[in-house]
Amino acid sequence: MAPTSPHQTAREPLTMAATNLRERRWARFLNRYGFILAVLVPILLWFSIFSFGPILYALYASLTNTHSLDPSRARFVGLDNYISLLDDRRFLASMRNVVQFVLTKGVLNIVLSLGLALLLERLRRGRNLYLFFIFMPVVISQVAVAMLFLWLYDPRLGLINYLLSLVEIPPQSFIRSTAQAIYSVAIADVWKTYGYAAVIFLAGLLDIPQDYYEAARVDGATRLQTLWRVTLPLLKNPLVLVLVLIVIDGVQHFTMVQVMTGGGPADSTLMPSILVYNYGLGANNYRMGYACAISFLMFAVILVVTVLQLRLFRSLYD
Repeated sequence: MAPTSPHQTAREPLTMAATNLRERRWARFLNRYGFILAVLVPILLWFSIFSFGPILYALYASLTNTHSLDPSRARFVGLDNYISLLDDRRFLASMRNVVQFVLTKGVLNIVLSLGLALLLERLRRGRNLYLFFIFMPVVISQVAVAMLFLWLYDPRLGLINYLLSLVEIPPQSFIRSTAQAIYSVAIADVWKTYGYAAVIFLAGLLDIPQDYYEAARVDGATRLQTLWRVTLPLLKNPLVLVLVLIVIDGVQHFTMVQVMTGGGPADSTLMPSILVYNYGLGANNYRMGYACAISFLMFAVILVVTVLQLRLFRSLYD
């Protein structure tokens, strides 16, 4: 065995001291952040594998001609999928339907939910009971709601046409009519979601200090003036939230339309989400790259509309 040099002997305590220092630092780090890392790392891994990974792959697929059944044949095509959307008659029809759906749902949902919230705000007893019944449709399955309205809209056996016949109004086709279908589906979705918006508005109303209303009464403001000058400006944040949620839900809407109409009749209720399904997984299509392009274009639409909404309300009330 070779003799140990004096320099090696001198370095050994320094090396052990440095190792002990690193171990103590690591122990303090784990003691301080160990629990946080144990909670966050699995969550970040989950989102990286099952959320961010698929999103990045979908973005790549939107730039290729990926086939759903044989992704290995994918060829890079750049922006060709996005350019083709501008000439796609069905995609343009789905965008028109989205605008009609969002406008119809937005007006009806806000008027109904805000009106109910104003009434509930005046209640002092039984408010929670009314909230229970108002919020109940929100927790019902979309498929169940769609089946319910399929029966209500039925031309021969539906309750609505029966009630119309009592006042001698001819039966309506509703979802079987190209002119009425999109509005009929929007009304069904309003019934499903108005309770959620009503709860948001009610929370905003209860948060408004009563001093503002007392000052308005002293100044002689009418109820309509108080609503327009006091209540609505102070409900800016809940109103923006409801509008953003309506736009996002309208652009992404799928289940109820698919169950009730499947996008028909004659594409009158066709939505981009249904188009993504038909192009990506539908028979004789399997154009996954094209479907991914539609998805990312709709994401861009949601982002732009949301930013415009926020800036509009900021300019109105600031």
